[in-house]
Amino acid sequence: MKIKRVLQGTALTALAAAAWAGAGTTDAAAAETEVKTFPFNNVKFILDGIDEYQYEDEDGYEGYWEQPSGVAMRIAVPEGSREIMVGVASYNANKKTVKIADTAWQVHDVDGDEGEQVYVDLSKLSVTKDNYIAVKSESTKPVYYRIGASITKQKFKYDPSTNAISITTFTPSANASSLTKDNTSLTFRTQFGPWSDVDCYTWTGNTRKFDEKNEVFQEYQYQGATLYLRFAGIENNMDLPANKLDQVEDANDKSATKAKYDLYNAGFMPSKEVKLNIAKQANGPSVSADYVNGKVKVPAKTEYRVIASGGAISGTKEKPYEENSGKTTPTVAELLKLANGEKGTATSGTIEVRKAAVSGKKAPSKWTRVAIEIPEKIDVTGVTKGDKTGITLDDKSELMATGGAITLKDKTKIEIKTNKNGAVNGITITVPTDCKYGVVVDVAGKKTTVKNDNKAKTIKTAADKEIKIGKAGDKKAKTWASDTISIGKTK
Repeated sequence: MKIKRVLQGTALTALAAAAWAGAGTTDAAAAETEVKTFPFNNVKFILDGIDEYQYEDEDGYEGYWEQPSGVAMRIAVPEGSREIMVGVASYNANKKTVKIADTAWQVHDVDGDEGEQVYVDLSKLSVTKDNYIAVKSESTKPVYYRIGASITKQKFKYDPSTNAISITTFTPSANASSLTKDNTSLTFRTQFGPWSDVDCYTWTGNTRKFDEKNEVFQEYQYQGATLYLRFAGIENNMDLPANKLDQVEDANDKSATKAKYDLYNAGFMPSKEVKLNIAKQANGPSVSADYVNGKVKVPAKTEYRVIASGGAISGTKEKPYEENSGKTTPTVAELLKLANGEKGTATSGTIEVRKAAVSGKKAPSKWTRVAIEIPEKIDVTGVTKGDKTGITLDDKSELMATGGAITLKDKTKIEIKTNKNGAVNGITITVPTDCKYGVVVDVAGKKTTVKNDNKAKTIKTAADKEIKIGKAGDKKAKTWASDTISIGKTK
């Protein structure tokens, strides 16, 4: 396909000037009656922002190729033509006359080859009033087209809390009374992007309706955006009899018998652009994690959900998140159950928390994400018992014991302390530096944290007290505490 893109012609050629100057002589009038009219359906108007090309590849496959476009027209050049002329006319509705100055025609030189086309940009046309376009060749009479103004006034309201857009003002032009919110197409663009449809229409059978409840533009809330809205232009099928509006006369023609020219309804221009600012989503709230006690402090007036390792997520389509009206402090285990059900097995995941939307004013905030975990308990298996430990070992535990001390697999050492009478009065815990975590020691319900610094720490206690041990949580390292496990009693 050969396309000539000429946006501004030069002067008329001498031949064209003589043929169309409208001198009013008998010879000129007679000649004009013998000239054919330019084929009206050789003109394709591009008014909806998409230019569509029909093509045939080397294998004979036919199809269509689309690309974003401005307001324009493509003219199929009749074979043998040497010039295509385009003019913007004025129109007198009462007299049914059109007028173009002889010097105002755009002249496009062509070769007249089969398949040749001329592309003409129309972006300078008014979108608030009707436009009249004439097309002819050097050997044809002109054909005229009306491109009507569509929506002359429009206003929109955007609700960031629901992502819904409503049309608050919709005023069609005089010749566009058939246009409604339902049979037009709302389109948008970013500052640098092409026009795209706003997905705000629903269908019931063959009935199309603008739906104000549709969620739109949510993807632009993350960083905020300036969008431009307009109603797309409408391209009419000029083969339909209803779109042949009338026949008009050339106001420049002073002859007694004036020639008649066909006027077609080509469609409607896009509306004016309206700017719409999408506010940037607020950052997520501050969420405090209690790594020592295995809890998360969820702020008031927030929403939260949990994604467990493996992809399970809490909530349903009807209730996608938990609503938290007041402060709450769920445990990590309780949170993971939200995503796994009561019998869930995931031991890690992420809680996501955001500020709730403010109806009609604000979108929800971004999510604050906190990794949560129930670490494995301290391993107390795989070592042998000693004889003189000072600790009555739990039957389920297998610990290495020497004298009045036991050593766990991770090399944590627990030693019994006695007074001068030989009675138990405490235990000493030492966690080596090569251990990956500190420990929590629970003696008769009293918990003590011991760091992995290879320094002995003494806890006062008496005989016959149960000892439990677990991994300590660390706020700085963002590691969670494990459940404790019993290793026996002092004796």
